[in-house]
Amino acid sequence: MKVLCATDLLPKSEAAIDRAGLLAERLDADLSLLHVAPLGESGGAVEHDVQHLFARLTSRARPPLWRRGPQPNVIVRRGSPARCVIEEAGQLRANLIVLGPHRSRGVCDAAEDTTVARILGARCSPVLIAQREPQSGYQNVLLALDLSPVSAAAIRAAESLICQSASNIDQQPASNIDQGFSWFPALSSSLIGSRRRGV
Repeated sequence: MKVLCATDLLPKSEAAIDRAGLLAERLDADLSLLHVAPLGESGGAVEHDVQHLFARLTSRARPPLWRRGPQPNVIVRRGSPARCVIEEAGQLRANLIVLGPHRSRGVCDAAEDTTVARILGARCSPVLIAQREPQSGYQNVLLALDLSPVSAAAIRAAESLICQSASNIDQQPASNIDQGFSWFPALSSSLIGSRRRGV
């Protein structure tokens, strides 16, 4: 089992890091933390920034800041966040991608796909959006499903990622789900499968 957690190193991503650590500990999974630095002009200053970001992420992945399970691998890349997350998930063969909540950008979100939307659209791995700092493992999970093959895949993902910790799963038809994203509330987080036709 391999888990990839992408972080922008902002406070809103702390819940994702902690949730990923808790899941990796409970599932005996290998965890990698990924930060994607924005593209910039070439030169020593950019290289220095990447080294600084790597040091920050490494510090977060070590005690005393790291409180959950084995220490994760640390990866820092430059480029498009969505593309780098998708590529890294493919290279690692990640069974799960953990992300923090999206920061709304108003008109910009309406004009272009968000990073989360692009990652979901790639359908490279199940995606978990951690909204709040975890207090414990999942106890109850609600899956909104239809009769499509992708819903069957969502059930299999839930079984492998959540049922191992003896969570209770309630399955409901997705007929009332909005035409946007399908959200699967689970205590403090939301499990996202994909857009409406790809749960």
